[in-house]
Amino acid sequence: MYKLKHYRIAGLATFITMMAIGMSANAAVHYVKTGSNSGDGTSWASAYTTIDEALDASQPGDEIWVAAGTYKPTRLINTSVKNSRSFVLKDGVSLYGGFSGTESSKDERMVKTDGKAWDMTYETILSGDDDVPDVWEREISPGTTYRYTWKTENSQIPGSQNNATHVLYNGDIIRNNTIIDGFTITGGNANQHKTKASGGGIYATGNVSINACRIIENSTWFRNEPLTNDIQALGGGIYLNGAGEASVTNCYFSRNYATSSYTIGRGGALYAKNAEVSGCTFDNCVGEDGGGAVYQINGTLKDCTFSNCYGSAGGALYAAGTVERVAVSECRSLNGGGIYVDNGGTVIHATVYNCYADALEFGESLGGSGGGIFVHGGNVLGCVVYNNLSFNGGGICIRSGRVINSTVQNNAIRKDNPNVTNIDEWPESGAIKGVANCIGDINTNAANFIAPTTFTGLSNDDIQKEALVNADWSLAAGSEFIDAGTPTEGLQENTDMAGNPRITGKSIDVGAYEYVSGSTGINISESDMNNSGINTINYYTVSGISLGSVVPKNGYYIVKTTFNNGRTVYRKCKK
Repeated sequence: MYKLKHYRIAGLATFITMMAIGMSANAAVHYVKTGSNSGDGTSWASAYTTIDEALDASQPGDEIWVAAGTYKPTRLINTSVKNSRSFVLKDGVSLYGGFSGTESSKDERMVKTDGKAWDMTYETILSGDDDVPDVWEREISPGTTYRYTWKTENSQIPGSQNNATHVLYNGDIIRNNTIIDGFTITGGNANQHKTKASGGGIYATGNVSINACRIIENSTWFRNEPLTNDIQALGGGIYLNGAGEASVTNCYFSRNYATSSYTIGRGGALYAKNAEVSGCTFDNCVGEDGGGAVYQINGTLKDCTFSNCYGSAGGALYAAGTVERVAVSECRSLNGGGIYVDNGGTVIHATVYNCYADALEFGESLGGSGGGIFVHGGNVLGCVVYNNLSFNGGGICIRSGRVINSTVQNNAIRKDNPNVTNIDEWPESGAIKGVANCIGDINTNAANFIAPTTFTGLSNDDIQKEALVNADWSLAAGSEFIDAGTPTEGLQENTDMAGNPRITGKSIDVGAYEYVSGSTGINISESDMNNSGINTINYYTVSGISLGSVVPKNGYYIVKTTFNNGRTVYRKCKK
């Protein structure tokens, strides 16, 4: 009786809420499928042939299901801007792709065998590309040794000049949760300030959730000299100034670009403000002036990987929010080859290796800072930073803020002062006092660790690259760092890098890992895990690189178990 009464009340409350915000209690599904004859959109058999037809017919609370195929926007955001073509998002109307065109449930959509969430078997492509092929090719900009950016023609990707300014767009604040799920979004070039020179793939403000999408080959370019200083080119792939449930989850970003001729281009793949970002992979993205892949303000970013990105401040990530469990490799910058941590930023359990922050043209007395991480305010906790290269602080350079409980080893610097190879302060800043309980001495004995790398600085060949991926910096039995640390009052992670309690012995261990009894550091075998209540199990290398649902064949690895009650457990295992 109680349950029935409770459900009735809850249902009435939901109905009243929907009416108050303008959402229909009789939400409809509108179907879209490529073909020659357009129907009324009420089923796959009578589907619309264009997304615009479905948007026109939809009301808040409705869903639009789009079958496999390629769809291009034709309507203009601004009739005075000839390439301002876009699919204009409707407040509270969610879009889903990845259908074959026969499904009766979103859950029937299929992901490729061993694929990630974004690898739809039936690919639905939203493309802003015109008929001229876009040419995406990386280069070190002429006259520099560090700007690993895209070759351009008149400051834009060749062939993209007349692409649609945005693939998906809404210039107003979206108040009802609007979901974009299961699409490949490509070919947007936000190059017109009259229609926002940000977010070539998606431009949205407010309560928008983006899930299981591939964001490929989008760009933003601010061409004009601005009248005010706050106009910037932000988010080559996605611009999301979030509210409510705003999020970007389980998405793949590659070949995205943010640049500006007169102001600042930030967030090559993603500009995220007040949003939750998780489970994403970023590769080959450039944000010229900061956040090669992501420029983050507030919000959270978790369980993401970054590679081959460039931004002058934060080759992969500019962090001014909370960042947890990320892996960064082979990224480049001037300050923060992997990550730039600004005021308000907290980075926990990041793995950063094979990144570069330097500029040889600055001469023998100046250069880049923080081959792995540059800290300019904020906190860095429990991170592993190894085999990076810079001028100041091959692993970490700190200008202000704190670096706590981190392992920083086998990094290299160009200046002649080996004592500050792994961790250094910005010249004359005095910021080194903010470093505590870290393993940063260049003379640290390798026997302290399970499987450290055996060389310093960047990798020179594929064998060394493989060694970087497989390195394990957890503490070996008998390590001098076991129970030898001092906790930092008011600043402590709950767990170590492997998910073990942060203090397991008499005192905290030094560095990013706690030693767990038994030389492997394993506190439970995977086979002994209780399967009741488990939602998902995912696997990672000990360096934090996602392996998805593929079980490693041998060696050490991390198991991430998410339970139905929302609890997440990380465990280190061995086969």
